[in-house]
Order: sequence, then C-alpha cells, then structure tokens
Amino acid sequence: MRFKCPSLLAAALVAGGPLYGQEAAGDPANGQIAFAQCSGCHSTQEGRPGAGPHLAGLMGRQIGSVEDFRYSDALIQEDRAWDAGLLSAYLTDPRGTIPGSRKTHVLRDSTTAADVIAYLASLSE
Repeated sequence: MRFKCPSLLAAALVAGGPLYGQEAAGDPANGQIAFAQCSGCHSTQEGRPGAGPHLAGLMGRQIGSVEDFRYSDALIQEDRAWDAGLLSAYLTDPRGTIPGSRKTHVLRDSTTAADVIAYLASLSE
C-alpha cells in the first residue's frame, strides 16, 4: 500500500499508534488483560478514582475533567479531549505528550497501548 502523505505516516509511527482522532486499532480482549497493570492506579468505574482518575467514559472526555480528582496543572490547562491518537501518544510518552504531567507509568509496547485503548474505547460505547 502506498501512502499519499508520507509525513502523516511518519507522524503516526512517531506517536506510536494511530493518528490523532482515529479509532483504536487494538484488541479490546487483550487490552482488558493488559489493563491489569493500570488498575493499581485507575478504575474503570465512574466515581472510583485511585492514584489516577477513573477511566470510565474516557474517550471523548475533556482532559482533566473528572470532578474531585487533583490533576497536575499541565492536565488542567489542556484544552483537548481524549481520543485514540492522543491517548496512544500519552500512554507511550506521557511527559513528552503533555509536559508537566505526573504520570510515571509508560506502556513501551505500542501494540499493548493500542489494545488498552481499544478496551477503554469499548467501555465508552
């Protein structure tokens, strides 16, 4: 397959996943299993934050908008909503994607990140 815009392909590869705004291409069943490493800090049930905010309804939600969660100033100041591309970039390089973020856990494998994103997207449907 030839890409008509190589710079978009390069951007997708650098971000470690799909382009901003595109749907997650991972496997939600594998993502649910991989999410176990995230569940120490994040819940998938609304109103149940931990060290990190709950992730129920994450896709399309304004960054830094879970009530009663104390976000970093960097996340509070973001004027974007979570989508598959942004989340892919954030999970693989949180402090590079949103400088000033306190997130420390990184998913180094882009396939695992895509699977977790697909799982989280399935919870938002």
